[in-house]
Amino acid sequence: MLYLAGPIDSVFAQSARLTLDYGLDDTTSMLFKFKSGSSGYLGTFIATAECWRMQVFGSKGWATVGSIPHLHTWSLTTCMVNAQPTVIDYPQGSSERAELEGFADAIEGRTPYACPPEDAVHGVAVLEAIVESARSGRREAIG
Repeated sequence: MLYLAGPIDSVFAQSARLTLDYGLDDTTSMLFKFKSGSSGYLGTFIATAECWRMQVFGSKGWATVGSIPHLHTWSLTTCMVNAQPTVIDYPQGSSERAELEGFADAIEGRTPYACPPEDAVHGVAVLEAIVESARSGRREAIG
């Protein structure tokens, strides 16, 4: 989301232990307000079958990727206003392996790491605000 919409300005989160007794919450919902004016939603649920997806909506159409149990197959679906959806299938591969290889390449100085350090620091600040918002029940600014 940071790559597509930029830094997050504030977050509202709610979290609960609804089904599983693992000693941690099994359902968490987060609403983000980006500095760009965009909004985003992230939901995590460990009390159901494994699945992930990301969908982006804009004024001229939408795009989605995911709806699968693991991050090894990529299929991108896009749909512009007044048009039929288009599907692009990408070769199967391991996202985790690609991430680790990219990290190793950055350590060796062959290429910059995909996530700039300031994005990593911002991500930690967002995570801390999510935890605080879930605890407080209030929208929390990223600071």
